[in-house]
Amino acid sequence: MTATTQDLDAARLLLSRLGVDPADLLDDSAEHVRSTARVRRNSRGGRNAAENFIAAMRCLYKHLVNDGRLDERANPAKRVTKPRRNPSTRRAIASDRISEPNDVVASTGDDPELDTLICRPHKENACRRGGALALRRRDLDRTQCMILLREKGEPNAGNQFRHTDATPRRAFR
Repeated sequence: MTATTQDLDAARLLLSRLGVDPADLLDDSAEHVRSTARVRRNSRGGRNAAENFIAAMRCLYKHLVNDGRLDERANPAKRVTKPRRNPSTRRAIASDRISEPNDVVASTGDDPELDTLICRPHKENACRRGGALALRRRDLDRTQCMILLREKGEPNAGNQFRHTDATPRRAFR
């Protein structure tokens, strides 16, 4: 079932006779979405659910305007404000905490020197696990001491790999 321009005009007329602003309906619906959002451990109070709802409504009304079914000035989604995002809960690991696993890696295992070398991209460049597992010999630029990380299927720009006296020579052979 598709709505015609006449159907939309009739709905707008009915809402105006009832004294209801469509933007208020969107606000109320967004509040309902926020209050009924599923609560999880990392829940942010339904704020992101309300934001996604408003973004979806803006997209829907934008398509109605583009199809000529709604006048640009009658778009109620433009008058609804998106909720502000909460500040990120992600934080960097403190330097004293990051040194703990490095100390364990450097002092245990069959080849502590190689293990330390493998852990360095994570510490120095925030390399993801998948990026380290996808490393190939040809990803090492021996002249500039750079490594090419391929994370999430995409090659990233070369990341500087500090060459120190502690760097095993076999890494750049």
